[in-house]
Amino acid sequence: MKRTTVMFDEEMYARLQELARRRGTTTSLLIREAVGTYVAESGETEGSPMEALIGIFDGPAAPLGREAEEIFGEIVLAKHERIRRDNEHR
Repeated sequence: MKRTTVMFDEEMYARLQELARRRGTTTSLLIREAVGTYVAESGETEGSPMEALIGIFDGPAAPLGREAEEIFGEIVLAKHERIRRDNEHR
């Protein structure tokens, strides 16, 4: 887990603390849940099958002698590997 700093105005932070108190949780957990929901609803979730297809194929248009499904699978796996590596370097 990574640590970051988030700045709130006093009123917002007081409201966040009160909400955490009422729910019996921490402000950190509420912030993580809120950010998680925002990211999930943005449509840019990691590993999305549709995202994996965008801009990944630049091979020849002619048949390659292998099954299209095999080629497609290799392309998707390569894309997921690039995403994983990029996330490790953040």
